[in-house]
Amino acid sequence: SLVGLLIALVLFLRSRKKTTASQIQDEPEAGTSGADLMDAKRFYQVASDTLGSQVNENTLRMIVAQAMHETGVFTSPVFIENNNAFGMKKPEKRETTAIGENRGYAVYESVEDSLRDLVMWFEYNQIPLEFETIGAYTAKIRDYSYYEASYADYTASVKLHLKKLESVV
Repeated sequence: SLVGLLIALVLFLRSRKKTTASQIQDEPEAGTSGADLMDAKRFYQVASDTLGSQVNENTLRMIVAQAMHETGVFTSPVFIENNNAFGMKKPEKRETTAIGENRGYAVYESVEDSLRDLVMWFEYNQIPLEFETIGAYTAKIRDYSYYEASYADYTASVKLHLKKLESVV
């Protein structure tokens, strides 16, 4: 019966185990999912592989630190469910790699697509992807209403994550 099928489905979903670190492959076959266990070192490698020569090393580290801030170090539901590393909303006017929307935020097929969409945001706003300081980076994205927090708070948090990142990469 339909009720029995629904009960079986609920029991099955409850019995599924969460992914553990030992189940994560070093090189995922397809795009990396936010549901995979992510840490700063792994995200840095994904970002480096995805963005390649589009950004210099200094800016790459700032982008990773920003992702750490935006995702609560890769633990937020928006990151895990949507593969959204930057808290991006689904844009209405510009091109995007987003494939949908969940919780009011863009959904991406992979974390790599989230990184590519951030670059597309910079390109759409004609912002060169080269920054000398984290303050210059956060000031520029503030100028385009990227975040709602105060400049001082946002910058301090991203700086803190940048220091943490420096200890692992």
